[in-house]
Amino acid sequence: MEYSQKQDKQLLSELYRSTQMGAESIRALISEASDPALKTELSDQLCGYQKLSKRAHDMLEKRGGKAEETSKMKSLGIHTGIKLNTLIDKTSSHLAEMAIEGSNMGIVGTTKQLSQFSGASQNVRQLGNEFVSFEQHNIEALKRYL
Repeated sequence: MEYSQKQDKQLLSELYRSTQMGAESIRALISEASDPALKTELSDQLCGYQKLSKRAHDMLEKRGGKAEETSKMKSLGIHTGIKLNTLIDKTSSHLAEMAIEGSNMGIVGTTKQLSQFSGASQNVRQLGNEFVSFEQHNIEALKRYL
């Protein structure tokens, strides 16, 4: 296996994991939101996570890799964490802040991965950069709810 091929698989696996966690977090936030406009915004973001996740999954499988699904325990942890974090404050501002914090984590994590896997092929790195841009767009869209 070429160095680039190995890094492609590693970066794609991380991108898949990140998009899956983002989607799971957004699903949990949607269930807590009462503002129809915020729900629509979060639903649009969920769709974006799902599209990026599918692309990472397909690219990984095309290279002979296997995308690992989010475990039930990890999913439960995400939902429980959001439930606990919204027990006292379910305002749109607080939910938007939580989503922004998650997007910031996605940006930082993916930027680190792009540096770590600098030998990955151009189209895989492009997907990583698209994910960072997607997260930046999400933050901008959510600022109006703060």
